[in-house]
Amino acid sequence: MRDIINDAMDVHGGKGIMLGPTNYLMRIYQALPISITVEGANILTRNMIIFGQGAMRCHPCLMDEILAVNQGEEGLDKFDETLARHVAHVLVSGARAFVLGLTNTLLCKNNATKRTMSHLSAALAFSTELVLTIVGGQLKRRERVSARLGDALSYLYLGTATIAHFENNGRPDDEKLLLQWVISYNAYHAQEALYALANNLPCTAGFVLKRVCFPFGRSYKQASDKLDHQITQLVLNPTPVRERLIDGIYFPEEDGQALYDLNKAFNLAVTSEAAEQKIKQARRDGIIANDDLDAALAADVVNSEEAESIRVAIEARMKVIQVDHFAPEEYSGGHI
Repeated sequence: MRDIINDAMDVHGGKGIMLGPTNYLMRIYQALPISITVEGANILTRNMIIFGQGAMRCHPCLMDEILAVNQGEEGLDKFDETLARHVAHVLVSGARAFVLGLTNTLLCKNNATKRTMSHLSAALAFSTELVLTIVGGQLKRRERVSARLGDALSYLYLGTATIAHFENNGRPDDEKLLLQWVISYNAYHAQEALYALANNLPCTAGFVLKRVCFPFGRSYKQASDKLDHQITQLVLNPTPVRERLIDGIYFPEEDGQALYDLNKAFNLAVTSEAAEQKIKQARRDGIIANDDLDAALAADVVNSEEAESIRVAIEARMKVIQVDHFAPEEYSGGHI
């Protein structure tokens, strides 16, 4: 959330920092520490709660082993059974991580996203067992270790949730680029979290983790600039993908409301884009000296209807860009 709002503030520039009725970002920016504080500081959630507590409750064997131990002699048979299941889980996780790491680049492209998440899930499972073997019940106190495992888990959660959303929506072709970008992003960061974990384990353990989970080294890369550009075009134009992404967002229907004005300016900019391109091309060709709209109209570069659409779009754009301004007497009272 912090990254999204900070990026939005960068894009808006002065519009984002000048407080006033039409600034729809500043109050969100100010409220960020409130929205991310759940159980104490946000760092507490990352360092202790996500994995420190989650490992005990979500592990397929740990809780059963502890309960069996607490039963004394009556729980010996159950403990032996659970321990055997635990050992099998470790071996299967390690084997899956190693085999999927070896064959990842040879797998069918249609299954690439699911295979990627499966490989990293197996890598996380094996890494968890390795860490538990080393630190045991000290996992909560080894906060950076717990945090890195929690980071990997979070990125895998986001990746698998995206795949599920894509599948549930009927695998739309126009969302495949988005899926590719999301999987690239989350796979890369999950991989980096596990590598950082390996680099901070005892030498032998770190070596084993890397060789088992990533036999060829770092195989997941961040999305390319080309893919970034393609994704940007999907949301900078009124595409069905963009409409699905903003579905559920409330847009006011009254002129003067910030989101209404912003959406109106976007639609008008799209409508007038072709006419504005004509003017730019005419300037490059030397037909007109600059981007003056009246000169373009006089030179028949655009017709009157196109010129009007450009004027309306410029007015809407300037209305959105302008910051709030107040007379001295309005501001002297204190808060606006």
